[in-house]
Amino acid sequence: MKTMYRLITVAVASLLAIFTLTQCASDPCKNVNCNSGRCSDGECICSLPYEGRNCEIDARSKFLGTWRGRETCGPESHDITYTIQSSSDGKLRITDNILEITYSANLTSSNAFSIPSQVVDGITVSGQGSLNGTTLTLNHSYIDDEGNTGSCSASLTRQ
Repeated sequence: MKTMYRLITVAVASLLAIFTLTQCASDPCKNVNCNSGRCSDGECICSLPYEGRNCEIDARSKFLGTWRGRETCGPESHDITYTIQSSSDGKLRITDNILEITYSANLTSSNAFSIPSQVVDGITVSGQGSLNGTTLTLNHSYIDDEGNTGSCSASLTRQ
C-alpha cells in the first residue's frame, strides 16, 4: 500500500511539475503589437503596404511627392516630372506631366510597385517602378488611341 501511495504521489508531483512548466513558458508574442501584421516568434510579419518593426509605417509614403529626372523613350530623351500621391483605395496615383495623365499603381514590395495595364484618356499604360536609395526608376509602356507605341525608362529624384 505504501508503494502504491508513493507511486501516486510521484505521479501527481510529476504532473504538477509539467503543468507548472507549461504555464511558465512565455509567449514571445504576448507583448508585441504588430498593428496590421502578425507576430511570429516575437517578430512582426507585415502585410503590404505596411513595414517597420511593428508594421507601423505605410511603405507608400516613401514614394509620395514630386519626382524629376530624365526619361528616355526610344531614341528620344527629355526632362520629366512625375507626381505620386496615395489614393483612398490603397494604391499609388502617378501623374505624368508629359502625357498629362494620371494612372494607378500597386505596391509589390516595400520598395517596388507595378502599373497594371489600364486605359487613361485613350492611352493604355503599364509598367513598374522601384526605389533604390533616393532614386526612383520607372519603366512603362504605352499605346495611344492611334496605335502609336512607346517604351520609356526614367531615373528620378524626389524634389
